[in-house]
Amino acid sequence: MAGLRSACWDLCATCAIAAGRGGTRRQRLSIAELRCRDQRLRVRQRRTTAEDRRRETYPDEPWRWRQSWETGVVAGSTRTEVGVLLVIGLIFVGLSLPGVWAIPAEIKRGNPAILLVLLFTLVGLGFLAGAVRRFAELVRFGNIEFKLDPFPGSWGGVVGGTLVIPKGAWVTGDVSLSLRCLRRREHESSGQRHRREVVLYETDQKLTAQEMGGLGFKRTLPVRWVVERGHGAPSDGTPGQHGVDWNLTWVVPVRGRRSPLRTEFVIPVFDRGESMTVESGLSAEAKAAREARRQEALSEAGLTRVQAGGEEVWTFHQPTVKKHTVGLILFGAVFAGIAWWVPLIMMQLVFGGFALLLFALVPGILWHRSELRVGHQEIEVRRRSWRGWKSWRIPGAEIASLELAESMRAGATRYLRLTAIGVEGVDPERPHPAEHFKARKARYRWKHDQGKTGQAAEAALQALLETPCFEIELAGYLQGTRPAEEVKHLLERRLGIGDR
Repeated sequence: MAGLRSACWDLCATCAIAAGRGGTRRQRLSIAELRCRDQRLRVRQRRTTAEDRRRETYPDEPWRWRQSWETGVVAGSTRTEVGVLLVIGLIFVGLSLPGVWAIPAEIKRGNPAILLVLLFTLVGLGFLAGAVRRFAELVRFGNIEFKLDPFPGSWGGVVGGTLVIPKGAWVTGDVSLSLRCLRRREHESSGQRHRREVVLYETDQKLTAQEMGGLGFKRTLPVRWVVERGHGAPSDGTPGQHGVDWNLTWVVPVRGRRSPLRTEFVIPVFDRGESMTVESGLSAEAKAAREARRQEALSEAGLTRVQAGGEEVWTFHQPTVKKHTVGLILFGAVFAGIAWWVPLIMMQLVFGGFALLLFALVPGILWHRSELRVGHQEIEVRRRSWRGWKSWRIPGAEIASLELAESMRAGATRYLRLTAIGVEGVDPERPHPAEHFKARKARYRWKHDQGKTGQAAEAALQALLETPCFEIELAGYLQGTRPAEEVKHLLERRLGIGDR
């Protein structure tokens, strides 16, 4: 949003220059810049004054310091998205219009590369179409809000509330929800602010027809989570360059629409001194339903389990591999066609390079698959690539923990990598079959010191003792955070890691 605001001010400056009367171009530019800066300072001053007033009114309630959180009712992101899409679309279309007008003359001159300008026009029209679609949602359903209960959400306790659809909607299926904790980091470069977000914690949930009291016309939809301590971090009272936000996303299938209704909220989640667990307060029926959803999550993540030869075989695959493969091939074909058609060598190299990169990713996605054979005393990890299968046998007692990390993200869908971490301590003489780079580095450093001085340094010996003996990927693309966490939990229970 900061970059968008800066672009808007630059656009205002350009308009002021174009509309200026008298003086040189440099003088008109200076006047326009001064006016824009003055306006920005006034807006910032008004905003700061309002924040200070809320701080004085609620000194012990930082969740009321933001204007959007003051009443405990958070507005959805639809209005903001309409404005953002509209401005970006107008910028793309406006920048490409001079090139579009010049197309007939350039074609007559024998310059077909001018048609690439139409790509910017198409992108701009796509953004404008998105703005029209989101505005139609705003007119049809009203400004959707989320009423927090409790207010604020509790880090270590309950996070929940009610989705309020002012004009109502006919719900036709399960409602999907996603709760994410993001750490934002902003930096300024060349006068523009850039934001980078890191996912600290993410979970999701589905509201079935039974939990919603049946399908049909709905104006309100309730939701409830228990966020345990150690998952994410509390929110910040005021937005700044660095901080933590909690984003809640609703995806509601409604009648008469091919795409579901999607709304996002930034909600307050603060440390209120509670320390609840997910299992606390659940009835026996709720626990049974949660266990059933856990089993369903395994197939969602791309896991199948069978018994073979006295072993339990876990097969991990990417559920959307065909869709991703087709998408990569189509995009690669488009870039290859552009590279073949444009006459400029530099453009051919750029578009051809992108096409080759996309085509190179296809074999890895098609052939990537892993298997885990869990026996009584050891496990066997098998991974397939375009070069064939490779396997490792590891004693179960050597596995210290399992870790999840993001491997890729496709739109709103997150894919995670499940890795087995070995116990600490690297054998200085014999490498582990599943040894990783850190272990090899620690051994090399120890041997280097031994060969040079005859005695390893304290730091080299400490690294040898504290480095895990191996790290091996068990699954590369577990789809969805909650299903991936369920797979991790089930495998930990099967291997007895939590009981050691």
